Amino acid sequence: MPRRRSFGEAEAVLAAREAFWEHGYTATSLADLQAATGLSKSSLYEAFGSKRGLFQRALESYLAEILHPLLTPIEAEDAGVTELAAYFASLGTWLRSRSRPDAARGCLVVNTTGELNALDPAARGTVSSYRERACAAMRRCLQTLKCSAADADKRVDQLITAQFGIAVMARLDPSKAADVADDVAKEILSWSSNAPTVTT
Repeated sequence: MPRRRSFGEAEAVLAAREAFWEHGYTATSLADLQAATGLSKSSLYEAFGSKRGLFQRALESYLAEILHPLLTPIEAEDAGVTELAAYFASLGTWLRSRSRPDAARGCLVVNTTGELNALDPAARGTVSSYRERACAAMRRCLQTLKCSAADADKRVDQLITAQFGIAVMARLDPSKAADVADDVAKEILSWSSNAPTVTT
């Protein structure tokens, strides 16, 4: 049995978040969550209702504390291509700043995307909302290129796919993923000096 501790809800959510991030939603058992939080089964259910309820709180915590702050610079009214390039460069910097086991966990949101069929509509909606927010910020940055809406949409699709792909690659090779993030940043900067057409 796990050792009982006087965890507050915020601490329990953080501990559960680490467990879900490390193992994934499906592979994280109730016993794993009890061990991570030090809470009994009854306490977990009383506080969060279910494993899915706790996961939803953990996912929201991850977004609020890790991903949303990364979006802040590219959501600024005056953000442009330079800030968008810096956003991708920051992904590379973050990956290089972590230990390999930590970086190799990838991104909880991207990992969750691969398990969406096992999750409820709340989790799917949370992931979709993040993707839409990130895409909107990227699209706003591209307005400084004065490219057509269709070209901007194509570039946003490329960038969000690159971001999610970097997170997947990080699970296999964090160093390579960081290099790819840097390459994307350089490519973005090149757009400001080239014609605003997109090669398909």
